[in-house]
Amino acid sequence: MITVVTVKPCGFLSRALGKSVSIDAERITVATLLKLLQARMPPSDEPTLSRANTLVAVNGIEVSALQGEATALSDNDTVTLIPISHGG
Repeated sequence: MITVVTVKPCGFLSRALGKSVSIDAERITVATLLKLLQARMPPSDEPTLSRANTLVAVNGIEVSALQGEATALSDNDTVTLIPISHGG
């Protein structure tokens, strides 16, 4: 079964990926999603996409309150990516 997930990147991630990304995949987890999105990002001096520097929320809930990167995504889920690295 194909799962369609909407990704809403913020900050530098929206410049690299666009304001909204639709991902179609089978049995996708947060870890798999992050790998797929990292592969789509153009080479740049910006930080890479990882849990170490990004808050990941599934339907408004940060994944550390769920099952972390092992969180399975369901059809029509919305994943918000918020970079935690910033200038000062």
